[in-house]
Amino acid sequence: MPVNARRIVVVVWLAYSVAVLGISILPSEAVPKFLMFGWDKIANAIAYLASLLADDTVYTYPIIGWDKIAHASAFLGLGALTVPVMLHRKQWITLTVGYGLAIAVLSEWLQSYAPGRTPSTADVAADLIGTGTAVIVSILWLRLFGRAFASHVKQTRA
Repeated sequence: MPVNARRIVVVVWLAYSVAVLGISILPSEAVPKFLMFGWDKIANAIAYLASLLADDTVYTYPIIGWDKIAHASAFLGLGALTVPVMLHRKQWITLTVGYGLAIAVLSEWLQSYAPGRTPSTADVAADLIGTGTAVIVSILWLRLFGRAFASHVKQTRA
């Protein structure tokens, strides 16, 4: 990755990390409404589909709260931005998951000081699911397209 592009990725990654931490310590009513775009509806749809697979009972409440989906989605983005920052290191998977865990734990700890917010281990679990999903997708992407990308880089440098 060219130096200027790498710097941009690192700046975006750091800004996103700060935004995740900042939003996590805002009081619930202060979180911008556009960040809540339909997570409750997605959670209800998941609950409904799960109920169809499980038995004849139709659940009208979310099994997975919208906030868990929001957490997983936010950390999916964080993981997706962390991967290219860490990819040049041998232990990039461990570093990416470790960074996601560190930000998740830090955000929950900070929530203990925020009015109207309650820290939750379930939120940390949702955050790790999001980060882990980003890592799995990255591994699959690299396996599918890594060789083609590497050969393209060799051809353009020759």
